[in-house]
Amino acid sequence: MVGFFNTPAPPTHSTTVPAILEYIDAWHTRLHTLSTTAQDQPAPTADTRTVINGCYKPKPDLLLIGLTPSPHLIHFLQNLSKAFPDLGLRLKLINHLSLCYWDDDNVDSTVPEILLAQRVELTNQATRLAQEMIPMVNIPAGTTVENEGWDVVIYSIEGRSKASGLPYPLQEIKRWTLPSFV
Repeated sequence: MVGFFNTPAPPTHSTTVPAILEYIDAWHTRLHTLSTTAQDQPAPTADTRTVINGCYKPKPDLLLIGLTPSPHLIHFLQNLSKAFPDLGLRLKLINHLSLCYWDDDNVDSTVPEILLAQRVELTNQATRLAQEMIPMVNIPAGTTVENEGWDVVIYSIEGRSKASGLPYPLQEIKRWTLPSFV
């Protein structure tokens, strides 16, 4: 979804993973209550739903899916950050999903030509695969598509070394399926 946080060591009574999961559970329950209460049910509109804005490559070795996030998600993240200030939640823009992203140790360093060529080829392969597997990303520029549905997921990342060049070792902790109006 967005952002990263580290649980304090040692965790305080309010910044344990169970406390965070309980907070998200309560938010999720409120959203689903809205979706099941007929008279209060928000009408899904482009202003309330997360919208996919297409696939784009700002650089030859970077592949993104552009998003316009639901205000429900933005408010949730702001409230989560306020509710758990000890986490130091690093709020990030949630206006894209990175499909190809290269995490270089030093942003200012020059990537060797051979490595850059390999990255561009991998990014091109990923672009073709994304367009085959996710038809909604292969849409004309300026067109938007309403989401098929989103989940909020908490992952644990442990034991990652940037020097290894390996992907994030993600372990799913919990997943919440969002109602269609988000």
